[in-house]
Amino acid sequence: MTWGAIQHHFGSREDLLLSVIESNFSELESNVRNAAVVGGTTLERVQALADLLWDYCSDVRFRVSIEILLDLRRDPAGSDLVAQRLSDANESMGVMWDEICVQALDLPSDPTIARILFGAARGFALTRHMNAWRSSFTQERALLVQLLAGAIEHRTDKGVGSLL
Repeated sequence: MTWGAIQHHFGSREDLLLSVIESNFSELESNVRNAAVVGGTTLERVQALADLLWDYCSDVRFRVSIEILLDLRRDPAGSDLVAQRLSDANESMGVMWDEICVQALDLPSDPTIARILFGAARGFALTRHMNAWRSSFTQERALLVQLLAGAIEHRTDKGVGSLL
């Protein structure tokens, strides 16, 4: 396959790279939406969410998409369309994780929970990829789950509207 054939199909390098990101995230989203997040206690449900996020962020498709995303973001010649498509994808992903957290934790929507779990899982996974570590950050993830489950239970006991 020649670059000309690829460019003819996709239109530009940006469109090709965006198609890769969108395809990867679509596959990952499908996997996530089909996963069951179950557990009896808050701790078990937060653990199931954390495991789901770890699997998502540890997937090679996630890493490839992040690397492409970083490349597209650093290019000052990047188009407004690229920025808008990336923003839309980010918004869609945030909504998906918030919906999953609401369902799994049986709580009102609070994007803070999803952002905490996703940010930590992404950070651990990217650290692992960048440093070729084989660590799964098991202790760190377990502590995060305990802290977040405790905060959620405290919030529920006190009837407080958000984690903070």
